[in-house]
Amino acid sequence: MNIGEKIKHARLNAGLTQAELAGDHITRNMISRIENGAACPSIGTIEYLAKRLNIPAAFFLSEENDRVGFYFRKGKAMDEIRKKLAEQDYDACLALCADFAGQEDDELHLVIAQCFYEIARREFKAGRMDKTRNAMETALTHCRLTVYDTTCLEFLGRFCLSLTDALERYQKSEDFQTAVPVQNPTISSDEWFCEFIFGFLSTLDSNFIPASEAVLSSGLITDESYALYIRACCAMKSGESKKASAMLHAALEYHGGCVIRARIYSELEKISYADKDFESAYRYAKMRRDLL
Repeated sequence: MNIGEKIKHARLNAGLTQAELAGDHITRNMISRIENGAACPSIGTIEYLAKRLNIPAAFFLSEENDRVGFYFRKGKAMDEIRKKLAEQDYDACLALCADFAGQEDDELHLVIAQCFYEIARREFKAGRMDKTRNAMETALTHCRLTVYDTTCLEFLGRFCLSLTDALERYQKSEDFQTAVPVQNPTISSDEWFCEFIFGFLSTLDSNFIPASEAVLSSGLITDESYALYIRACCAMKSGESKKASAMLHAALEYHGGCVIRARIYSELEKISYADKDFESAYRYAKMRRDLL
């Protein structure tokens, strides 16, 4: 029994004509079309008719494969889904979305993609590469299933997968056993992580700028001195040396570790030489050497 047949059956049982059921909210002709399957009632109309017939709205939406029923249930759940997404409780958000498993819906696919992307970021930062890859691949799958524009999310996802593969290969290499954080206690694990990401970016040549923008927007870099340094490198590659210089000086204000400060002094030295400011270039070179 479809929704129109249910409404007609309930109306006849209540002893009402189509005009009496319609009341002032909708027309008798619309009731007729709904009952004959020629029109699909909105959620508001279903709730209105259910109230006039003194029957729970869920009765009209109880068919498991009824698309109207799906939208009704989804409408009721979306406020909580959006709340969990805003609270960054991605696991709870996915649990709510799981109630609609098997249903094709663009908005839900977008939400699920966002949740799995954020979970992948979380797993990456925790060093769990297998879970990172699984979550990111799931995110990309849902990106492809929605009509919403997910170009940026897909780029970030593919980049993160590339970074995951690179870091996983490094972890399996002999070099990882003598990594800087283990041998040099003056360099924090966060700084080592930033160095690894920057090293990966440096191999991308012409893709350095878009890849850097992806990293910065992803939140993988939490050290502000490194974030500013990467932005400065992008500016220099774009020929904006003054902008780069300002960013590099701003990065020094965050008092980062010795490695990032040495990088910053080195770039400031290059900019000063290019500007024929040899006094400043010498000063930055000395500051860099003093860190070694």
